[in-house]
Amino acid sequence: MTARNEKVAARCSTAGLLFFMTLMASGSTVTFKPVQTYSVGINPTSVAVGDFNRDGKLDIAVANNGSSNVSILLGNGDGTLQPAVNFDASVAPNGIAVADINGDGKLDVAVFLSPNTSSSLPGAVSILFGNGDGTFQSPVVTTLTLQQTMVAVVDVNGDKKADLLVNLTDSNLNPAGVGLLLGNGDGTFQAAMTVAGASDILCAVADFNHDGRPDLAVATSVAVQLMYGNGDGSFSAGPQALPSNGGPTRAWAFDLNGDSKPDLIMDSRIFSSHGPDTSTTQYIGAVLNTSGSFGNELVFSGGTRGTFEFGTTIDTLVTDIAGGDFDGDGKTDIANRADDYKFGGGHAGGNPFAINLGDGTGNFTVLAMADPGPLGAAADLNGDQLTDLIVLDAANNSIAVLVNATPAFSMTPASTTLTASFGQQVTDVLTFAAANSFLSTIQLSCQVTGPAPAPTCSLSPASLTAGAGSSFSTLTISVPGASAGLLSPRSRLPQPLYALALPFAFVGLGFRRKSINPRHKRWLLGISLATAAVLCTACGGGGGNSDTQSVHHATSYTVLVTAASDTLTKTTQISMNVQ
Repeated sequence: MTARNEKVAARCSTAGLLFFMTLMASGSTVTFKPVQTYSVGINPTSVAVGDFNRDGKLDIAVANNGSSNVSILLGNGDGTLQPAVNFDASVAPNGIAVADINGDGKLDVAVFLSPNTSSSLPGAVSILFGNGDGTFQSPVVTTLTLQQTMVAVVDVNGDKKADLLVNLTDSNLNPAGVGLLLGNGDGTFQAAMTVAGASDILCAVADFNHDGRPDLAVATSVAVQLMYGNGDGSFSAGPQALPSNGGPTRAWAFDLNGDSKPDLIMDSRIFSSHGPDTSTTQYIGAVLNTSGSFGNELVFSGGTRGTFEFGTTIDTLVTDIAGGDFDGDGKTDIANRADDYKFGGGHAGGNPFAINLGDGTGNFTVLAMADPGPLGAAADLNGDQLTDLIVLDAANNSIAVLVNATPAFSMTPASTTLTASFGQQVTDVLTFAAANSFLSTIQLSCQVTGPAPAPTCSLSPASLTAGAGSSFSTLTISVPGASAGLLSPRSRLPQPLYALALPFAFVGLGFRRKSINPRHKRWLLGISLATAAVLCTACGGGGGNSDTQSVHHATSYTVLVTAASDTLTKTTQISMNVQ
């Protein structure tokens, strides 16, 4: 670690210890409990979150560069963690990812060492297979080339074996595209193949088109280009997200408007130079993923960096981004932290840390807060539907956990998918729990969207107060019975009419022919009537039921439940299949 980073880390650690008092004094709408610190390995550099012992509680994995190992801290489910247990990584990692790499249903850990281009040392990926109880096996190491830097581990071809996605560079360290190394399922990987453009840089992996396949967001010189996964390891070009200023350098995927489709947070920059002096202006903005395209970028943060002949004099560029629901309103917020570095010491200006409160449309309200330190990860560690923060403290070889203490409530449906038949009623139970002394009354409402005639819904009770224990409300959905809007098209005209139409068509043709003998016409009419009688009987015409028969078709609806208090409004969606 450089002397500069040591000073920054030490300053951030002190700020983190004072975090709770500062927030309470400022009367902020987001608060955190006092910092909880946990020792890990030497020089922790990266954090990942997952349920490693399969107990339904989130755990934390930390990559330690200085001790070449991984610290596993099992969660207790209340925001606290058990002491770290370290596992050998065989490499000095500076990144970490979590996935089920061999498809056995147990989370594994992948740590990676980036190549050292100054000393021509290649990078490596080390796979630690999980045993499902919070322990891990000896690492399996794959050496990368000098031109490969690991970005993500994900199954892109659907074989239940995680694959590696890497950024490629040429011999001059210029971007050379995105590489894919298909996984063999045993911690080893096949040779890399290029899957994106020669100058693209992979930024994020998510299912952007909601087809169940991983897609890529890659930064080009002018835009963030989506590459839709085909499910076989290949990708097809999708839409582009254009920054409002400069060229994109990074991107993150978050669902900002609650439509279950990942949107983008983009980091775009403008570079300028005057002789030995250079400057960088940074823009952090949101771009919504709509139906097959992206909207305009909505900038909400950013920073600057000025480099002069004798060194960097100021740096306020945003370095860390984390997403979650920090204020408990059910909408995604974005936490960002800047360097706040000034040559010679002191603050560069302003507050380096802020939580940007999202309104569900891509717009944010900036909430400046005390600096907790370098952001490691954001996750709900105690199950209260409020996002907590995990902070890296490399100077003290530890991590700090900041449990969210914002007054709020949680809303959890017993089932997010319901099935019913026509004319039937189904119910679902919604559970409400208060967090951090939330006491306001909650008003409930619901709405069903889908083809007409749509089911109706109601909630009982429609008003409640979430207290120390759980409160419940029953959602009742009533599906209409037979209706003209639900009939099969073939049932609109009774089948016997088709039977009658056919013979009379022949009769009509016969009577239009003047050359036909009248006696033959009488025979043709008799045969037609007899044929009609037979066809009516065969088609069920004698039963008289065909006029009232209806054929129902399976239909999907969405039930939106809204819970509103004086300060918060939360929504949850329940899928309804009628068949």
